[in-house]
Amino acid sequence: MTTGVESPWVPCSAEDAAGVMESCARYLAGQDYAGMPADMLARVITAMERVDSGQAAVRAKAVGEFTRQHGYIQDAHKGMRMWLVHQTGADNASAAAHTAWAKRGRSTRW
Repeated sequence: MTTGVESPWVPCSAEDAAGVMESCARYLAGQDYAGMPADMLARVITAMERVDSGQAAVRAKAVGEFTRQHGYIQDAHKGMRMWLVHQTGADNASAAAHTAWAKRGRSTRW
């Protein structure tokens, strides 16, 4: 029996999921939204807001664990904030906020 709704794709690894997330963001950024129906625009906006909250939770967990492992040392950095600035292109304020959330151990359920 077919319900008309496809099962969501489940990635096999964090690397797969990160790649798909980047691909989806590039796809959506490249869309021409002029003339798109309002219900589709609402779907895109709603999905992006949900993903944004999920990204905050993932980022806090990943940054926290990367910091715990001192992963930034491999790239000759003395701390996580500067690693974020130099390796990801985050600005100082964003990097400080990301490391602060990780330090708080914030666990957002998504």
